[in-house]
Amino acid sequence: MRARRTRKSRKSMFVLFILLIVVLIIGGGGWYLYTKTYGNSVMKLSTVDYLIATKNGDTDGKIVFIRSMKDKKIVYVVELPEYPFYGDKNIGFDSRDLSFGLQIIKQMFDIDTPDDSYFMTLSADDMNYMASELEISFKKKDVVSLLKKLSKRKYGIFDFLKIQRIARELKLNGNMNYDSFYRLLISLSNNAVMFDEIKGLTKTPITIKVGDRQYKRIYLSPEDVKRIQEVLH
Repeated sequence: MRARRTRKSRKSMFVLFILLIVVLIIGGGGWYLYTKTYGNSVMKLSTVDYLIATKNGDTDGKIVFIRSMKDKKIVYVVELPEYPFYGDKNIGFDSRDLSFGLQIIKQMFDIDTPDDSYFMTLSADDMNYMASELEISFKKKDVVSLLKKLSKRKYGIFDFLKIQRIARELKLNGNMNYDSFYRLLISLSNNAVMFDEIKGLTKTPITIKVGDRQYKRIYLSPEDVKRIQEVLH
């Protein structure tokens, strides 16, 4: 009898030990998922800016400025032409230098300095791949259309694996990383999103020659710029 009880006791202890290990693994995995998603440093920031350009040749050549405001629970998405130039302040930039473009955007819209800012360039293939991985219907080679689709998608805690795969496959350029990319997708999904557009006074860029150098410009509508200034304040 004692031998049987001893074997049963050992078996029960072994089962309890296995259950404890399983609980620890699940708990540790859950904590890892939380810190990898909502716990990352970029998710905690109040205001984050993004500047996204589409690669020339296979897309519409647009530039999109995005301001994600955690405290106000809102995301502003502003579409600009490829070579934006604001005549009232004599400032402009193009998609070849998005880091500089973020500085110009701040001056153009008279907005506060964000807690952090990121930029990247997307091709049509990049956008199609992203849409496919996230299982959303996307046919246009238009970054704004993609962002509108992304704003309607809801994410589960295990979606971070898909987002990781996208970030790895796209080899996020500029200074974009996984944490900032995740913040962008989640903020589009979980917050109110306001889409707007600043139109150019001409449909095609004007070429300006200064010495031996040439600059392309699409002069922006002053009324549109001032409207965005009011919205962002």
